[in-house]
Amino acid sequence: MEQGQVRILLFEDDPGDARLFSLLLAGSGLRHVIERAETLAEGLALLDGGAFDVALLDLSLPDSQGWDTLGSLVSYAPELPVIVLTGLSSPTFAEEAVARGAQDYLRKGEVPEGLIVRTIRYAIDRKRAEGTLHQHRQRLETIISANPDGMLVVDADALVRFANPAALAMLGRGLPGVPGLSDMLGQPSPVPVRDDELDLCGDGDNPCLVEVRTAPVTWDDGPATLVSLRDITAQRQAERALREAELRYRTIFEHSLDGISVYEHFEDGRAPRLVDCNRGYERMAGRTRDNLRDMDDVRQLQVFLGGRKSPDPFRDDGGLRGPQSAVYSWLRPDGRENWIESVSVPVRDGDKVLVFGIGRDVSRRRKQEEALQQSEARFRAVFEHAPLGVFITDHDGSLVKTNRLFNVLHGFAAAELPLGHFSELVHGHEAGDVRALFAELHRGERNGFFLETQHLRRDGTVFPVRLAAAAIRGRKGALQYAVGMLEDISERRAAEAELQGYRARLENMVLERTRDLELALRTAESHREKIDLILRSVSEGLLVTDPDHRVVLTNPAAEDILGLAAPGDMEGEPVADLIEDAPLRKRLAHCLEDTMGGAPCQFGFSRPMEAGGVHHYTASTSEVRDVGGVRSGVVTVLHDVTSERELDRMKNEFLTTAAHELRTPLTTILGFSELLVTGDDIPRVEQRQYLGYINEQATLVSGIVADLLDISRIEMGQGFSLKRRPCDLVALIRRKVAAHIVGTRRHSFRLLLPETPVPAVVDADKVAQVLDNVLSNAVKYSPGGGVVEVRLRPGRDTHEVSVRDNGMGMSPEQLSRVFEKFYRGDASNTGIPGTGLGMSIVKYLVEAHGGEVVVESAKDVGTTVRFTLPTDSVGSTGLAGPAGA
Repeated sequence: MEQGQVRILLFEDDPGDARLFSLLLAGSGLRHVIERAETLAEGLALLDGGAFDVALLDLSLPDSQGWDTLGSLVSYAPELPVIVLTGLSSPTFAEEAVARGAQDYLRKGEVPEGLIVRTIRYAIDRKRAEGTLHQHRQRLETIISANPDGMLVVDADALVRFANPAALAMLGRGLPGVPGLSDMLGQPSPVPVRDDELDLCGDGDNPCLVEVRTAPVTWDDGPATLVSLRDITAQRQAERALREAELRYRTIFEHSLDGISVYEHFEDGRAPRLVDCNRGYERMAGRTRDNLRDMDDVRQLQVFLGGRKSPDPFRDDGGLRGPQSAVYSWLRPDGRENWIESVSVPVRDGDKVLVFGIGRDVSRRRKQEEALQQSEARFRAVFEHAPLGVFITDHDGSLVKTNRLFNVLHGFAAAELPLGHFSELVHGHEAGDVRALFAELHRGERNGFFLETQHLRRDGTVFPVRLAAAAIRGRKGALQYAVGMLEDISERRAAEAELQGYRARLENMVLERTRDLELALRTAESHREKIDLILRSVSEGLLVTDPDHRVVLTNPAAEDILGLAAPGDMEGEPVADLIEDAPLRKRLAHCLEDTMGGAPCQFGFSRPMEAGGVHHYTASTSEVRDVGGVRSGVVTVLHDVTSERELDRMKNEFLTTAAHELRTPLTTILGFSELLVTGDDIPRVEQRQYLGYINEQATLVSGIVADLLDISRIEMGQGFSLKRRPCDLVALIRRKVAAHIVGTRRHSFRLLLPETPVPAVVDADKVAQVLDNVLSNAVKYSPGGGVVEVRLRPGRDTHEVSVRDNGMGMSPEQLSRVFEKFYRGDASNTGIPGTGLGMSIVKYLVEAHGGEVVVESAKDVGTTVRFTLPTDSVGSTGLAGPAGA
């Protein structure tokens, strides 16, 4: 059947059954239009108004009952396929329905989605096949009645002596100019007087074929020839069509999925004999065509439904009864049983009677039907006898079916269906909530819900219920039904209230007894949390292992130091499986073995950090003994010694720098002082010059020592305080710049200072020390000379001082370490002299005033140092050490 829109006429006066069929069709995927008639007269009127593809007929209608309903519909619309709707499950009823003109039947309440679609399509296709067969039969009768023979009598001279009307009509149609008998008698025969096949028209596209047969006769006492003319045009065309039909028949016959068989029926009572069958029939029977031909009576292998034999397609008087249907199963050689739904059609072929059978394997469908019946029976039993109220709604929440207890709970009769939306049974504002939940089921936003609410009885009273509902969806996810259950929880609510009273009294009784226990538990929990907090707060890593070197306890520091593969969940795991660093894993394993042997172990290791650099650690192990003195494991303490290593490096750098910076001026002092001591004839001018050198170098040594003392006092956070006094920053800057102008000839200074004084409450000496260090660096690190720009920007809260040079500048790595103590960009013997403390002192002094210092630099471009000073005494009154800086 073409998969277009199917127009369905439903004869059904029960609204519930009509709704169920509509829902089944809506969820089946079949494109259809359905119209409903509640009476037979209403349905016949609808048939007059339009064409329908199939009719679903309930035999019990208000204006017609039983088989009369089917007979009236078949008589009124013989071309319309009819499917009978029944609540009976008797196979005899189905056979009777088909015998009276129905194409199939459906059992109410037992129709799955797929079955109703297949049944409708099969009924439409079978009705069309019957109509086609009827048309072919009428055409054959017309062809037979329209082909009479024509006859001519021709004498020995080949002259026509006689022609019957059929011959005249035949020759007149094929040979123009031969209109009647008077014009043909005595004329030469228009056809050869011999057995032949002629085309009277001579037109290959539209031939007029005539079969000529001759026989000697005596005519008018003389020899003559009887020429028999038979118009075989239609016969030849029919033969060609028959060959084509036979080809189509054989194609369908051999490749049909249904089993097709042809048996010869014997009227003398002998068993029918197989004439032909297709491969589908062989598969159903489990035997080959030859095996079936050799059987005496194939019917002995067929077990008919209900134990009755197949309906006889022949009447008692020997006539043909018509198509007969049956359902049977084969006794197959392999022992497998498969059920066949068969239709037998008797056809008389001359003296023979052939029975054409079309069988369809319905084993799967029958098993599904049986399973469906069992499932339906179980569902019915559960539905009707459930100790809860059970209900079914359609896709929009309207009630379709309820069980006895549901109706009793709501005050309805046991068999009465409360029509309307389910939410109409809910009390108060909760009805809107329930309606919204059903809407969410319909939209596919949820597959079920559960809640406790209040329901209304028929008499208006309210009772509490516990409600659960679930969605039943079709293949495409569309909601078809909602199935739910509800329980009257009135007794439970009363019991809960009573239980609440008991609970309150019990709680009062238990409260005093549990107070001490809760206190003890809180105390224990507090101790446990303190121990855990202490363990996790310890900066050293802690790892405890058992004798098999499996993890017993770790803290976050140990997990981070060792780089454990699965931090947080390692108890019972071998340490060797958790440490990814192979050398570290090997050293720790050896150390654990030695410690379990009684020899504590210690080793050092390093690990790279994600942010760059390397951290250094020491690992110390010691044995753990239980109360009996037996070794029960090893505790490993991991200590970060990176700071100690860095202090050692800085100490070495300091010693190297101090030795280098002090050696040069001391060498000068010693050299010139030795000349003054040993030289008796040194002129006074040179003596004064030598003393000047000694004084200059001693001053340099004094400055280095002063820097060291300053940084020492700053580090210790004591013995160093600011003496804040009002000060003019402009005058202070000019004074310090003037001192540096005298000391250099290669540099020029550009002062960008306000014209008026800029007051600030600062320690002028310390600010002068800051300026000295910054200006000294600008001069020293611009060995080629250049311009040193000094700028003062006054502000309301702070003043900003900046010193910019265009000297050698610093790389990003040097810039990041500019405030480190003893750090110099070039620490070689030939580098720029200095202790590497100047910028550290600058930072401490500026921050002690409450200001900030920033350095900007680029390699071979220059450096800018900016620092701020408060306008008043906002800053601290003293200098703090590293911890307070």
